[in-house]
Amino acid sequence: MAGSEVTQDREERDGIVDITLNWTADDTDGSVPETVIDWPIDGILSYVTTNPGATAPTDLYDIVLEDKDGVDVMGGALGDRATAVSEVAYPKEPTPAVNLSGVPVLGQLTFKLTNNAVNSAVGSARLTIKKAG
Repeated sequence: MAGSEVTQDREERDGIVDITLNWTADDTDGSVPETVIDWPIDGILSYVTTNPGATAPTDLYDIVLEDKDGVDVMGGALGDRATAVSEVAYPKEPTPAVNLSGVPVLGQLTFKLTNNAVNSAVGSARLTIKKAG
């Protein structure tokens, strides 16, 4: 995968943690590497903000945040992302697709981005977490 990467930043303030994943798709096939988030999460994942970036990915690209058991902690809420505007997604129960006020997470998550065919597309996903305790 030439040129593909996911970089990570973490910011904490007043019991809230933001983890930002900035991604760049491969310059030959548009793929983005699966990435384990550097920091274990111990708290409530409140929402995720996505930003498609200057070179937008394929319309309706998908993101999954998997826990150690392979479960998407967002319940599919990060599917079909827009390419023209930033969006906020809240965790939801997959059936009957009810939005939740947050989902408890303990441990590391794996970031997976799929359904992008735009070479060198860029974007970001910012996880907002309320720390436990």
